[in-house]
Amino acid sequence: MKKILLLLIISPLAQAFVTVGTDEECDYQPESLQLAIYSNDEVRVTNQAVYEPLEIINRSVHIMGGYDDCAEAEVDAQRFTNTEINGQDSFTVMSISTTAAGGHLPQIIILDGLDLEDGLTSGSNLAGGLDIRGNVNVTLVDVTVESNEANTHGGGIYIFGANGAKVTMNNVDISNNSAPVGAGMVISTNAEVMMDRGFIDNNFASNNSGGILVTSGSKLTLYDTLVRSNRGVESGGGISCSNSELYIDPDSRIGHNRAKFGGGIYASNSCTALIEAGNNAVPPNAIEGIVVNEADFFGAGIYAVDSQLTLKGSADHYMSMYLNYTDADNPTSQGGAIYARGDSLITLFNTRLEKNEAKFGSAIVATEGAKVKVGRLPGDCFADEECSLIHRNEGLFGTIYTTSCGTVDVYQTVIKNNIAADAAVAFFNGNLIDECTNTFEGNVIYGNKDEIDETNSLFLLDRTASLDFAFNTVSDNLTDRIFKMNVTDSSEQTLKLNSSIIWNSPATIFYEAVNSNHYSGNCFLLHSLQNVPDSFGNLRLAIDPVFLDAPNNDYQLSFNSPPIDYCDTSLYNPSHHDIISTPRGLQFAPPVLGFFDMGAYEYDDGNHIGDVIYYSRFE
Repeated sequence: MKKILLLLIISPLAQAFVTVGTDEECDYQPESLQLAIYSNDEVRVTNQAVYEPLEIINRSVHIMGGYDDCAEAEVDAQRFTNTEINGQDSFTVMSISTTAAGGHLPQIIILDGLDLEDGLTSGSNLAGGLDIRGNVNVTLVDVTVESNEANTHGGGIYIFGANGAKVTMNNVDISNNSAPVGAGMVISTNAEVMMDRGFIDNNFASNNSGGILVTSGSKLTLYDTLVRSNRGVESGGGISCSNSELYIDPDSRIGHNRAKFGGGIYASNSCTALIEAGNNAVPPNAIEGIVVNEADFFGAGIYAVDSQLTLKGSADHYMSMYLNYTDADNPTSQGGAIYARGDSLITLFNTRLEKNEAKFGSAIVATEGAKVKVGRLPGDCFADEECSLIHRNEGLFGTIYTTSCGTVDVYQTVIKNNIAADAAVAFFNGNLIDECTNTFEGNVIYGNKDEIDETNSLFLLDRTASLDFAFNTVSDNLTDRIFKMNVTDSSEQTLKLNSSIIWNSPATIFYEAVNSNHYSGNCFLLHSLQNVPDSFGNLRLAIDPVFLDAPNNDYQLSFNSPPIDYCDTSLYNPSHHDIISTPRGLQFAPPVLGFFDMGAYEYDDGNHIGDVIYYSRFE
């Protein structure tokens, strides 16, 4: 008798889960789903009914939907159709919260195989679909959040993280939701969200942040996620990031989104982002990256104000920005790929900017003191000299455009086949007060032109702008002039030309509206020395540079190229290796005229060793 009693005590035969559905053998009927959640740790729900809105307060629970009947739920059979929970266009579909501010372990909630549909903000919630707040760890697996509406924030999902909310999403679809702000999802106040294999599609914000808003110290990480066809009427068609952290992995895509400002991404108020999305496929086959986004005014791909963004490819693939475009009918549109403003620093490594369009700055705009850097990672990469590429962008003024003392630093980059009526490569505007120095170092620049005829210039300087131009190779562009110096508001511009090859006959090298600009430099090869300002230094050549294969756009130096070891770098020491990461250095064999070769390439014997014996003057 004692043995039987002991068995009953230690083995009460309680189920580890309960089932909900319309079968007689189900533990709960559909109208009792809320009770089942509050009475059990695991609830398996059939798709035999459409369920009413739910709340999970101070509970850890695992809800699994999608079973055809309770018999299949009992054995955890394979599921094919999600269970629908419907807000009836009147209520938030599901809310998850804790009432204690802190001091307790987080509640663990898992939602698996559910459709949350047709919700509307209700009660104290903000979201129409799924409202999450409190000290909770929530996991969503195979969940759809669709056709929900919020009165203010978070049409699909709203996450408030002040008390520790963390959310993990795996194969979650957030589509066709609407709200004034953050139509798809809002991640707010220190919340943390990780999304893998996500789908954010066709959400509409009447104000800003059509797809996702991440704000107020929060963190969003995207893996293999598609953010597509979302719209924010004002800003942030795809993603808005404000005072938060954003990471986008190589397999993700931000595409076909639209807003007035920041069609793909709108970053503001100290947003910090690392974006690695991209691959090596030739557009339009390339599907990863920031692609085919539209802005009515500024920043079709990215609009950044007072933020720091790093766009980074790898040794194996580009970070890609292509086919982003501003409104063709807007005469002031700027920044086809990138628009950077204010206290922003945008850094691009191994990045491809291709076929973007805007009237001003079809690839890049930097304004109001913003800084944009474009270059390549150290070492070898899949594309050799084209690891960093600005290619086939089209606009009216400048593939790169700076104004109000925004500046760029472009190095180890191929800039080719871009189209603009004037300043086909870059248009530099200062602010009439500061020097506003831009830098081009170690770039290969060719094939740039106007759409119909010769572009007016490759580089245009105005309003006290300054350009350091060193170790560049310029050839085979269709242009009237290489450098054009404007004179708006009696301004004076500064051009420093060093260690470069400009072999672009018959273009005029320099054109000045008024002869009041400043020049300096040393060691360069030009197709003509006629009308070169006297203030330029010595070591000038007007002789064929003997490129390796110029007809096929290979501008490496050949064995007998005159520019090899020609440059005294006392006026400008290079900050980078050459365009294929060969170190700059001194040839051992005489005659030794200087430390470095002119142009983007140090002479290379085919092994990326070149003729370098010393680098930076040290053994």
